[in-house]
Amino acid sequence: MSRGLHSTRLDHLVNHLYRIGLEDVIISAKEVNLLNGNRTVAQPDIVAINKRGDLYIVEYKCNHQTNPAKGHMQLRIAEHFIYDQFGIPVKKIYVTGKEYDVEYKT
Repeated sequence: MSRGLHSTRLDHLVNHLYRIGLEDVIISAKEVNLLNGNRTVAQPDIVAINKRGDLYIVEYKCNHQTNPAKGHMQLRIAEHFIYDQFGIPVKKIYVTGKEYDVEYKT
């Protein structure tokens, strides 16, 4: 899968978060770098905060053939980093395919 297609689909998804069940989003950003000093610890595909203050991180894989273990690991690393640094609980969403199928949501 080309990086261009992944980026195009992320652009669409970040502007249509209701497609994966996120409502009342007030902040959203794609490919946010989570840094420890000068080192990137994680880069979730999407970070979103809703009106209730819930923080979501989303990992998106363009196709169902992509190994999901890598995406799940990326979500866990980002979740732990955010919680360890800020004490903020994180909700995770793993999404695949061009129809934005939600594989799981915590």
